[in-house]
Amino acid sequence: MVQGRSRVREYWERTRERDFWYLAAQLGAEELLYNRGNDAEMLLDLAYDLCLATLPTQEQEWRALLWSGHMATLLGTATIQRDTVKPDSGPAYLARLMPGLLGIMRQSSLSALERSDAGRILAHLGDPRLEVLDSLRMEFCEIPAGPFLMGRADAAARDDAQPQHTYEIPYTYKIGRYPVTNAQFQQFIDAAGYAVEVYWPEALAANAWQNGTFKGWLDDKWRSKPHDFGEPFTLPNHPVVGLSWYEALAFTRWLTKQMHECGSLAQDWTIRLPSEAEWEKAARGRDSRFYPWGDASDPNAANAEASGINATNAVGCFPAGASPYGVEEMAGNVWEWTRTLGGFGDPYDPTDGREDLNAGDKVARVMRGGSYWSQASAVGCGVRDRYDPYSWDYFYGFRIVASPFTSGL
Repeated sequence: MVQGRSRVREYWERTRERDFWYLAAQLGAEELLYNRGNDAEMLLDLAYDLCLATLPTQEQEWRALLWSGHMATLLGTATIQRDTVKPDSGPAYLARLMPGLLGIMRQSSLSALERSDAGRILAHLGDPRLEVLDSLRMEFCEIPAGPFLMGRADAAARDDAQPQHTYEIPYTYKIGRYPVTNAQFQQFIDAAGYAVEVYWPEALAANAWQNGTFKGWLDDKWRSKPHDFGEPFTLPNHPVVGLSWYEALAFTRWLTKQMHECGSLAQDWTIRLPSEAEWEKAARGRDSRFYPWGDASDPNAANAEASGINATNAVGCFPAGASPYGVEEMAGNVWEWTRTLGGFGDPYDPTDGREDLNAGDKVARVMRGGSYWSQASAVGCGVRDRYDPYSWDYFYGFRIVASPFTSGL
């Protein structure tokens, strides 16, 4: 380990070499803190030196800031807040670090893996984005009424899909900019949402809900929260995973009630799981593009297999993958539940029974978007998959829509 001021120079020099030295930089910080006499002051000074007073403009500066953020997680916010010896230390450092980490996620040229690391660091330090943590502040993107091209144009279409066809959604609706996060779903849990029977009629009919607990065919015991897969899957700013279609549906009913009570949702509107038509239009826009951002695959636009993240990411790490309507992460990260029944194929017709919420637990529900382990061909706008409504896994999540459409609720 280099000594004195040369330590700062060494770190800055290594930031030039892309992310090749990232693990070594982390290990060096841990060595300094834990094996050098618990030298928190030395690590604090190094963290401060790597975090510029202004938002970075160059890749090297962004990477230095990321490494500084990792040091901050080792030190903890309480230790940093107590360090007020210099005007630019302690609280002042955190005040420039937090927006810098958001900048890495949203506007830097760093790799997808580095951007996802910034999101994890932000989760540990305290993500300041209320729209990501609070259900009542959730961001929505408006999708206008009108026609769009639905389905897949390629011959490799899955799940009985037919050639693309025009389908018209006759109403304007809104869809969550991001998937529902752990923090947002935790509010449902904390409000005893699992215990309110009116939120669970389909699960009750399937004998999957009783006395405030849920149990699907794959569960070995009754539970009142999603499955815990540990970090990073459980970080507050990551999509909630480990939950069934029934649990996602119950959340929408709870949130409808909350938004009606606080006046953030018109009384004749509801929060729902999207139909696959609503989901696909929000992802694609009106044209025939394969991905939300266009027709060419891009590992920097979606958390799929090529990104190398191999887990969920904090929402907001892939702004380059936004759809024409500004909806993000509809490709990759997590497969998203819809309310639509699987097996019907195209052309889409909501009057043929595919939107029946009471179809029972023997019929699978459509999922869209692919996940962090999906190949590029599986995260296209028109790609379908389907799973039984009681299923759960560490790559199943959901997002919500708000609309005046109430049929089937």
